[in-house]
Amino acid sequence: RERERDAHQHLGRGKMCKTIGASAELTPEDLEHFIRRGYLIIPSRAPPEVHESIRSKASAIADLGPRAAVELGDDCLPAIPELFGVLESPPVHRALTSVLGEDYLLHGHRHLHLSSKAEQMWHKDSYWGFRKLRHHRPRWCMMLYYPQETTLDMGPTHVLAGSQYWTVDSEKVFQGEDILSDSSGSVSMFVEGSRAERQQKLKEAEQHLLGPSPARSAALAEDVSLTVPAGSCVLMHYDLFHRAGFRAKEDAATRFMFKFQFIRTREPTPLPAGCPAMVPDSPRSPSSSSSAPGTPPSPCSSTSSRLSPRTPTPPPLGLPQAEALEADHLGMVKGSDRRRRRRQLRRRCPWGEEELPEVGVAEEAAAAAHDAALSTELGPVLADVRAWLRGAVHPSELCALQSSTSEATAREVEEGLELLRSVGGVCLDEDVQSMEGEQRTDAHDEVKLVAAAYSLARRPDRSWLALVCGLTQGSEAVARACCYGLSVAGPRAASALIPLLQHDVFRVRILSTFALGECARPSVEILDSFQGAFERNKFWNFETANLLQALSCLGQRARALGERELCQRCLELALPYLQPVPGFNLICENACLVVLLAGDLSGDMGEKALEVLEDIANRSRDPYTVGFAKEILRRHSQPENLPAASAKLLQLAEPDEAVAVSDVAP
Repeated sequence: RERERDAHQHLGRGKMCKTIGASAELTPEDLEHFIRRGYLIIPSRAPPEVHESIRSKASAIADLGPRAAVELGDDCLPAIPELFGVLESPPVHRALTSVLGEDYLLHGHRHLHLSSKAEQMWHKDSYWGFRKLRHHRPRWCMMLYYPQETTLDMGPTHVLAGSQYWTVDSEKVFQGEDILSDSSGSVSMFVEGSRAERQQKLKEAEQHLLGPSPARSAALAEDVSLTVPAGSCVLMHYDLFHRAGFRAKEDAATRFMFKFQFIRTREPTPLPAGCPAMVPDSPRSPSSSSSAPGTPPSPCSSTSSRLSPRTPTPPPLGLPQAEALEADHLGMVKGSDRRRRRRQLRRRCPWGEEELPEVGVAEEAAAAAHDAALSTELGPVLADVRAWLRGAVHPSELCALQSSTSEATAREVEEGLELLRSVGGVCLDEDVQSMEGEQRTDAHDEVKLVAAAYSLARRPDRSWLALVCGLTQGSEAVARACCYGLSVAGPRAASALIPLLQHDVFRVRILSTFALGECARPSVEILDSFQGAFERNKFWNFETANLLQALSCLGQRARALGERELCQRCLELALPYLQPVPGFNLICENACLVVLLAGDLSGDMGEKALEVLEDIANRSRDPYTVGFAKEILRRHSQPENLPAASAKLLQLAEPDEAVAVSDVAP
């Protein structure tokens, strides 16, 4: 371990990760770790010989040539079927269910990544080449699987812990990824130069995201090297900044990593007409306990199993008691028994055959300081994610609407605008149409701006209306942050967002559509507004894909509410975009997602959708659209299998030419 620490000082700035959840049981603290830091390291608990077999087959594929892994593409599972055992293992299933809920879906895109001498810049992945507006709430996740022990010399994956809620302006870029830039302003997926120059560029990129203050950037940005034991899986928020490290030595072993993607298909819990207890903004409140009276059941507490009959059902996982977690990361829990238990947990090997090195006290202190900084800066954001995972209603729905004079409303809105101005660095009174032809680069604090928008969104008064002003009159960064704020402002925001779907400015329409999909309680009026937006936009373009993405969230929520007529209306709006296509097409994929999440294929509209889906499954050349279509048809024909579906049944794309295992065996 001391040699490993010395290597870190020699190779770069990344801190060593610590394996959590190494025991048979995940803990509430593990889930809180994911909410705050954006990743969770899980042992698959498959036998060591399984991981060695997977590594050997991955090595045989790499030996076929430099592009063999690229050409393999999505065919990882048929080429190496042992991967199914990893995806179906109880710890992996348990973590996915805790974050994505029951009936999560394995997407058809997956890839085998190999380390190299090249070093990547911090980035967020595209959606297989396409760009989407990114969800803060965990609707999509990645799973990274490492069949071999991964060391620093091999070039591990690095993650920027806690960065899933922040990003940079992207309206003037054409790639699907969000890539940080160094002080030169150049945007590239790879970092060039000497080792010292590369480290300096990575540091500059972090400051570009988090602000020029070195102390603050260091407090918020924790570069974590995923140096993990063989067989480890890393569950990652889809929008966490990450990068590939470089292989430091010529004779260093190749680092193999398999990437999978998973989708949430149901709202965390049904949203009844009543008012269930809410997770409060303050994590210190005793009522935040998962066992609080009146709290709706957590989506992470279901005991039904999606695994095959031979696999034991994992016990339920409750959400963390926020009061204890807050005290823990602030260093207020000093009990020796608790500290001893945590260290023993980290020292336990996933298979019980050897001990893992103990994490040092200095590393524990650094991690605790980083958690404290994230909790301080991200308080309103973390509160919303916790509440959403518990299925809690928005704070504004728990109090009666109070009458207010126009003067009082104007005063509250001005207070909200002052808060945005203090962190946005822009004047919000300019004509938004002047932004269409130019890129505004007003200085702002991304971290404080996002937190301020969330804070306004959760206030019971009318100061949240300042977010509408920011969305329509602010710079790209301010408008984006206000969009995220409005997306968590509750159903009350719908009335302000509906007219903006017909706004003259492209950015305003895009952001308003996204926010409406996240916050609105489905209704005939809202779906009528979506129909008008579809009719206004005559072309198949990004705006159409964005409308369908938001419509899928509304359909998912209508299904949770039991609103069959609204689900049918969602199908009706998506049906014109369900067509066999000659290649990858995000519009068709999002239309399939609407059908999958809305879920009701009964009646005439359902019959029409089923006919089109069968045609897509047989004729479309987009493998992900085909995968969605086949999965929807399977779920419709076998409803008794849901949600107890294994990872094998959740394989989306059936490749046209699967790679035979015998072709890649060593």
